[in-house]
Amino acid sequence: MPIFPELKQAFIQRVEQNFRPGHRGGIVQFIVGEQPEGRFHATLTDNVRFSDGTHRAPDASIEMSEDMFQGLVEHPEQPLRCGAKMSGDQALLSLIALAAHGEGATGPARLRTIDSRAQNWLRLDPPICRRPSINSSGLLWALHFSVPLVLTSMLGEGGWRMTIERLFEQYGQLPLVGLDADVLGASLDLSTLGALIRDALHGGEALVYSGGCALPGPMCEAFTLPLLKPTCFSRPQLWMGRRDEAACTRLHRDFLHAFIGQVSGVKTFMIAPPEEAQYLYPGACFNMFQLARFDPFQPDFIRFPLAQQAKFLTITLHPGELLVLPAGWFHTVRSNGLVMSINRFMREEAWASFSGRIEAAPADVALQWIEQLS
Repeated sequence: MPIFPELKQAFIQRVEQNFRPGHRGGIVQFIVGEQPEGRFHATLTDNVRFSDGTHRAPDASIEMSEDMFQGLVEHPEQPLRCGAKMSGDQALLSLIALAAHGEGATGPARLRTIDSRAQNWLRLDPPICRRPSINSSGLLWALHFSVPLVLTSMLGEGGWRMTIERLFEQYGQLPLVGLDADVLGASLDLSTLGALIRDALHGGEALVYSGGCALPGPMCEAFTLPLLKPTCFSRPQLWMGRRDEAACTRLHRDFLHAFIGQVSGVKTFMIAPPEEAQYLYPGACFNMFQLARFDPFQPDFIRFPLAQQAKFLTITLHPGELLVLPAGWFHTVRSNGLVMSINRFMREEAWASFSGRIEAAPADVALQWIEQLS
């Protein structure tokens, strides 16, 4: 068995390399086994710093055996939450767990696939295709050419046209589950959709956000997407709340095609194509997404000088509009007042089937769609 100091140093190096800050900082205490050297703590701010010993008043704690700690170091795909006793501030614990997890087993492969598709990117002027509608073939060709779409008249009545008051009356009692503690912007003290709406409307200066938690099951049928069968999409996520003048979602890129429908309020997206990655300081790629450290809404060119070369595009998404964002595009989101969006991802197996047909299409068909998208 490797000696404990070596395991500890390897663990610390991985967390420091992968760490991405959340919306607040604090102290996380580690207790590994019975030895004094197994007591150390992490200070989380805009980076992470480790110190030996026991902190007097940590915000959260993580306890595990030495055997489990060794397994975690030697098998980074093993989630920290499996077997460790974790208590205290869940937002801080999630940030540590995400950094400790290391790169996902399938994330790097997905990233390589995205990079290989970059040659298909159709550089339009303007680069974002904004139009009332499109048919299913046009949608698939746009995804093939990595062209973002804003479709202004494609979302039907159903839930997409509901007011916040109607949503509160009809669905306010439904519980919220799957809040992803502060990694992309979630608040953790929410219980129901009604509580979220109340806090967002009447919570004073407090900021509250669902951060992409699962849309409650009874709401799913009211928020279906057009053009493709429901089985082509993942379960919907809810992005709802209020983060005035703060990023609702930190800069990151997803490895699947995203479909984001706006229900209420207005959101501003800043997006950048995959080829801009070299300027955006991306971190480790996890199974489904990759975070970046640079914030285009609050640019810090002293810490991130290469970001001065990054080229961002701005999208304003209004109620009733659908943003289709191809896999690999970086994006961060800001809003004012209460907002509500719902997104789904296209399933990998669905896109594999569609893309196979597209790549087999004659060249003249591709040229026709290039003209139509332009």
